[in-house]
Amino acid sequence: MKDSTRKTQKCGGCRGETLIASGPLQAQLAEIGKKLSQISVLETNLDRLMGLQDTVRHIETSVQHLSDTYDELKDTLIRQEKDISDLRRQVETVEKSPEVTQITVLKRQVSELKQYSRRPNNEIHGITPRENESLFEEVNKIARCLEIPELSEDDIDGLHRLPTKEGKPPVAILRFASRAVRAKWFAKRKQLMNRLPGVKFFDNLTAANKQLLWMVKQKAREKDYRFVWTSEGRIFVRKQPDMRAISLNRG
Repeated sequence: MKDSTRKTQKCGGCRGETLIASGPLQAQLAEIGKKLSQISVLETNLDRLMGLQDTVRHIETSVQHLSDTYDELKDTLIRQEKDISDLRRQVETVEKSPEVTQITVLKRQVSELKQYSRRPNNEIHGITPRENESLFEEVNKIARCLEIPELSEDDIDGLHRLPTKEGKPPVAILRFASRAVRAKWFAKRKQLMNRLPGVKFFDNLTAANKQLLWMVKQKAREKDYRFVWTSEGRIFVRKQPDMRAISLNRG
């Protein structure tokens, strides 16, 4: 009986040790829980990193594709530049051939003949059209205003209007029978600005020379040339009043 009692009872010291041992165990459990939380966070971050790894692979693939495309475009450009260089040499060879040189000369001669045939002509801009007008009388009104002799029918070979842009008076073409009479009219054209504002005289240029005149005016502004004008179908420029005039075509 006494032996049985000793087996089931614990001394006060043993009971105290059981209570004291429970404190460190709780701390260990808390530490384990903390570690498990950290592991969970690391696993989440690892999953994100794995996703980023896939993104990086995709970017690398895209970059490689772009690099391959760039190489292809570069090769294509090199081939095109070579083709252009070959074509340029072929064109230069053709342009230097006697046949092309002769064609160029003939074209220039035809252009010069076309302009020469227009030398007697005078373009008059700014004559307002009127119903049942007498263009011959309108032209002689200009003569009286400029104080030059009125024209007779023998002084002209033709007088008519040309179609023009909408909103502008049709241009009148006056073809003189005499260069001397035409010269008198053109000598007075600077006075039109004060006496007949809006009315202007111009050489009757071919389409090619009109285009050339427009380009010359553009370039003259860039190069600070102050004067650009035409005389009997030829285009002239002058940089300053005291400088020599330069003719840019044969007319």
